[in-house]
Amino acid sequence: MIPNELFQSGLHRHQRELLDAFDDRRREGVVLGQQFFAEWHRRARKTTLALNLCIREAYRFPRGKYVYVAPTQVQARNIIWNDPNMLTAYLPDKREMNWRLNSTEMLVTFENGSILKIGGADEPDSWRGTDFVGIVLDEWSLMKAWLWGEIVEPVLSSDMLPHIQKHQPFRWVFFIYTPKPEGSHASRMFDRACGLTSGGVLPDNGRAPKMAPNTYASRLDAERSGILSARRLLAARQNVLDGLVPQATYDQEYRCRRITREEMTLITTENIQELNEHRQGVVVVSDEDRKIVSIDPAWGGDVCQIMGLVNDRVMEGASTSIVDKLRTSEIVLAAKQSARHIGTKNFIVDTVNSPGIADALQEDEAGYIVQRFKSSFRAPEKDGVEEEIVCANLRARAYLYASQQIRRKRVGVIDDEELKRQLPLASKYTTQTGTGRMIVIPKKQIRKELGCSPDKADCYIMGVWGGQYVMSKRQIRREFSDRYNDRPVSAMC
Repeated sequence: MIPNELFQSGLHRHQRELLDAFDDRRREGVVLGQQFFAEWHRRARKTTLALNLCIREAYRFPRGKYVYVAPTQVQARNIIWNDPNMLTAYLPDKREMNWRLNSTEMLVTFENGSILKIGGADEPDSWRGTDFVGIVLDEWSLMKAWLWGEIVEPVLSSDMLPHIQKHQPFRWVFFIYTPKPEGSHASRMFDRACGLTSGGVLPDNGRAPKMAPNTYASRLDAERSGILSARRLLAARQNVLDGLVPQATYDQEYRCRRITREEMTLITTENIQELNEHRQGVVVVSDEDRKIVSIDPAWGGDVCQIMGLVNDRVMEGASTSIVDKLRTSEIVLAAKQSARHIGTKNFIVDTVNSPGIADALQEDEAGYIVQRFKSSFRAPEKDGVEEEIVCANLRARAYLYASQQIRRKRVGVIDDEELKRQLPLASKYTTQTGTGRMIVIPKKQIRKELGCSPDKADCYIMGVWGGQYVMSKRQIRREFSDRYNDRPVSAMC
């Protein structure tokens, strides 16, 4: 029995099924360490189940140590310790069993001598020498694989201390996660638990029909589990249709599909083709024009790329490449010519390695408006739509934004053949180990697949990103006519 009515009253059948399987092992008198896997979709209450299992076991058996591990120490504190709806909401009533909290150590000490330790996997070596009865590895696919083999497994297979053995017949580890391409170790372990090499099958709505000895495996597809409401699933699917979330991300997070790296592309060839077919023959009203010149010095690339964009479309005659990336004066002159060609004073410049070009334009007596784009800067904490996707840096955020605009057909025709070739490869993404934040794959890797640096793609993405901060003529008139709006005008068409 979970010693908390809040959790007990909200149990869904898959949580109850796993808890029953756990208790069956104890009734069977197993003595070997047991492995439990929950490859469950987003919002299936994996963490809630794992936390309550730790609390329950610490409550039931004295002088045992239980451990909850998140990908990072910061995540552990945010998810478990600081959230008023998690740890303190599920601890038993103090009148039943007194407990003490140590916020510095993130440690719960129970009246019966058991403890619950909460921490992160960002420094795996800090867990060496830790003895435990049970351990939870939350978002296992985002952790380093050797944490299992070198630290957790040796403890799981060791003998219990005598004073614990009389109460608790087995040690256990609980792996919870949604699958990630870079976390294939988690999926491989799950497949072994399901006995895939010996006639087993991958489940999609509960426990595996065949399981390896001393393991339990459960997998949930959100479209079959019944946990999320039809409205919530419809909203998630609508985000894909609206171009806010890639299909691969939905399939991974909600359907627990094992997505390949090849599928993790923000902008596909099909997206570009659909955009071009939709935009053919569409006349853009000139009064709504947003104009900007994008400059990617490409210090780590092949050439300095300059593009003039009107309404997020690369304009013929307003783009050029300069091989000698060190000739700042030549780059500035070419950029000013592009600006005159499309009729704008707006620029966006990648300044991650040097601010020289941006400085020269900003100091020009013509009064240019310059956005400085630092691709390595961390993206805002609250990112994406309903925080569906959180980006690691501004480069990833810009690629995500441009992909959304392309999918929603809000940009102009993409007719440059080299740009069409570069965008799908340059927009491949992955997630950071530990944080789960989305990052675009490094340029070195893109260069190997593309045969060159993705300079055109980067310059275009930066221009689309900067274009959202450029006001059209109509917006400028509205800005100045609104007597109640005292915001400064930051950019002009």
